[in-house]
Amino acid sequence: MPITPAEKTICKHCSTGEVEDELHFIMKCPKHDIARKKFMEFISKKVKHFSKMPLEMKFEWIFSQEDDEIGRAHV
Repeated sequence: MPITPAEKTICKHCSTGEVEDELHFIMKCPKHDIARKKFMEFISKKVKHFSKMPLEMKFEWIFSQEDDEIGRAHV
């Protein structure tokens, strides 16, 4: 099965015209703004420096955690 090039995987859930990759889906897509806000507030309460991190660093931090409580939090 051929792999679809990234530039052809434009997000169908919003009108930003961005490629729908993991970063867009979790951190940027307006469709998920409400859930994302709750999730970011949850993490910011646990990790004081989190809110000051650049977007890409937040994304990497989230996926590098082994904390079960963070893993159970849903976006």
